[in-house]
Amino acid sequence: MAEECKYTDNPDDQGEMFECMGKLTDLIPHPYTNEEVAQAANSRALPSDLSLITNVQHGGVNYIHALLTGCTNAPAGVDIKEGLNYNLYFPRGSITMVQNIFDGIIKYEDEIPNTVLQIIKDVVAFLNWATEPEFDDCKKIGAKVALLFLLLIFIALWIKCNRWHIIKSCKIMFNLPINWGKSPFDKSK
Repeated sequence: MAEECKYTDNPDDQGEMFECMGKLTDLIPHPYTNEEVAQAANSRALPSDLSLITNVQHGGVNYIHALLTGCTNAPAGVDIKEGLNYNLYFPRGSITMVQNIFDGIIKYEDEIPNTVLQIIKDVVAFLNWATEPEFDDCKKIGAKVALLFLLLIFIALWIKCNRWHIIKSCKIMFNLPINWGKSPFDKSK
């Protein structure tokens, strides 16, 4: 997504700012120019910044999955204000977000069924990755560090068992000198 956008980069040799294509790690640009435009397009509700939503929201990815799958018709006896929609998992039951994920809106290249649940699962996985894109690299480094410590523990145990056995099995003797206990100033023999 970020690769499809152009970003203003640092100045070139003449001091002019120039635009370049984005990289995968660049932040996705905001769809609205300011907060007023965003509120006007969303029934006076300011849309959330979803870049950290899985870490900020209690329940993380499970809450987002439930929120996206919970859009249903309001049960009998529940009064929903105009401009709001019923969501089973949202606090107080009413939310401005409409159900916007339907079967078949995405065509997968590898024959994955494009059901609502599969699309929501992919959206939640993307939001989780967007929160911490470096997390996969951290897990790889952590696994390497754990293997290194395991190797060092085995080396330390081998050294303890095979190199220190001489010192461990050695009997230390202390032979008393012949004139032990006698004063060096005593002249009598």
